[in-house]
Amino acid sequence: MGNALIEKIEAADGILLGSPTYVADVSPEIKALMDRACLVSKANGGLFRRKVGAAVVAVRRAGRSMPLMP
Repeated sequence: MGNALIEKIEAADGILLGSPTYVADVSPEIKALMDRACLVSKANGGLFRRKVGAAVVAVRRAGRSMPLMP
């Protein structure tokens, strides 16, 4: 499944990731996808370097401020 997602990202014009906040972080699935995509991109000469990207994170209560705290 992971390689299929990388192929879809490569074929896409842009990338939009969305995630709720869990314990002041994105979901484990989104984190794993971002980590894998970064490694694949770097290993292939910046495969996603020119991709347009955006991220959306849904928060509630303390989740909105925890990531911003030092």
